[in-house]
Amino acid sequence: MRARLFFFYGTLTHEHDNLASAAARRRMTHLAKGAVRGSLFVVMHHEGCYPVLDRRGRGWVQGWLYAAKRGFDRRMLARLDRYEEADRAWPEYRRQAVLVRVGGRRVLAEAYVHARTVHAGMKRVASGDFAAFARRGRARVYGAGTAKQGMR
Repeated sequence: MRARLFFFYGTLTHEHDNLASAAARRRMTHLAKGAVRGSLFVVMHHEGCYPVLDRRGRGWVQGWLYAAKRGFDRRMLARLDRYEEADRAWPEYRRQAVLVRVGGRRVLAEAYVHARTVHAGMKRVASGDFAAFARRGRARVYGAGTAKQGMR
């Protein structure tokens, strides 16, 4: 049986310290750096900034490919969907299949893609790399530091 693959490019990656990413990492294997076609925008929220992937863009959004391990179940997937607000009547994201460029090949994985219209309040990240944007210290990352507080 093939492992279920995910492409994360923002707060769910191992580069960020929050409850949702910590829970996901325990049930996933980090495989490789990858990229998908699109544009990356940052939403500035009172609890911190977070990225959105707009598939209409022509650039590359940088992120990581993960494989679900044994123990990744429907509850874990539902938890990720809740975190990404993909479980609502008017979702912020939709989990959908994307082609991920990994080295010289492409693999199919699931990603959380922005489900709403990009607007002027969002900042475009030209590099397509949210982790690099966050490292430059432009804004606090949504959920940062919550993994140390324990699981909900």
